[in-house]
Amino acid sequence: MMVLRDPAQLAVPYDSFVSALLMTSLSTVLAQRFRDMSDGDFYDPEEHGYIVIAEPGDDPKTLDEGTGCPIFSDWFGDSRYPDSGFAPSFEYLAEYPLCYEMVFIANDSGFAVLLIVPKLTGIDQQLLNLCRENVEQKIA
Repeated sequence: MMVLRDPAQLAVPYDSFVSALLMTSLSTVLAQRFRDMSDGDFYDPEEHGYIVIAEPGDDPKTLDEGTGCPIFSDWFGDSRYPDSGFAPSFEYLAEYPLCYEMVFIANDSGFAVLLIVPKLTGIDQQLLNLCRENVEQKIA
């Protein structure tokens, strides 16, 4: 997984083809999300949050730990996806042609964690299923 805590990370060379492909494809959207998170002010990851990009081979436990958010369980209950009582913890989930965007709001000040889930071979199937089943909006 890639964790982005600075808009400058969008311009650095990446060590793998998959990472370079993801960043090339998503850089415009990610730059806009950094602006959105900071309301156009100076971006501070401690105040505004950060972006995590799932990569092929990431497993559910690694993604939960890397985001610091309960992707496959709810904030306050004991249910886990795909249990019948599962209630997603994210605030918003959108679908784009190349990926899903899952947004967690961690506190009242608006600190956000965005999880980008690319539609790539090797992305955890349980994560893709969770996204497909809970998407709120398809964006062309």
